[in-house]
Amino acid sequence: MSAIKTQPNQAAEICLLINQQFPKANLSPKENYLDVHTFTSVIERYTSNKVKTEDLLRRMSAQNLCKPLCEFLLHQAHNAK
Repeated sequence: MSAIKTQPNQAAEICLLINQQFPKANLSPKENYLDVHTFTSVIERYTSNKVKTEDLLRRMSAQNLCKPLCEFLLHQAHNAK
């Protein structure tokens, strides 16, 4: 998702690469994965609802894994409540 955020014109290629490596992800370049609701649905589908998206984003952010993207999505989630 970080790559899509920084290179939105290459979303189709990025989705294709992700789907090749992780077929269960089944991403479509037509979706807005930078929307927290869309992102959450992908995570829930991919993990069979075993992982809460906000918990995942908080853990990733704390580990400095894609921190700007995690903070961006967490901010959206917080504002949606």
